[in-house]
Amino acid sequence: MWQLIVRGLVVAVLRRIFVVIAAPFVVIVATPIIFLRASILARRKEQNFKFALLDGYDSVWELLVVAFMWPFYGDMDRIEAARRRSSNQIAGGNASRGDTHL
Repeated sequence: MWQLIVRGLVVAVLRRIFVVIAAPFVVIVATPIIFLRASILARRKEQNFKFALLDGYDSVWELLVVAFMWPFYGDMDRIEAARRRSSNQIAGGNASRGDTHL
């Protein structure tokens, strides 16, 4: 039992360390793409260059936050699905007894 808990903690920590180490490389790789997109949007007068840059870096930041928090969000999804299943089983049990009102 303890081995599973320790293994889960180690895997979660290693995932987060990988995301933190990979973050500068992701920003470096994304920078030319963000600048190209911002210059094209500014040239077409669809968006101000500054705002297009901020939008691009905001998207990269959101990607990194989601990658960092992915194990937590995955656990929350499983908990929510289990809660819905148990709620449906309780409602199904009432319906099978002939209860028509809630």
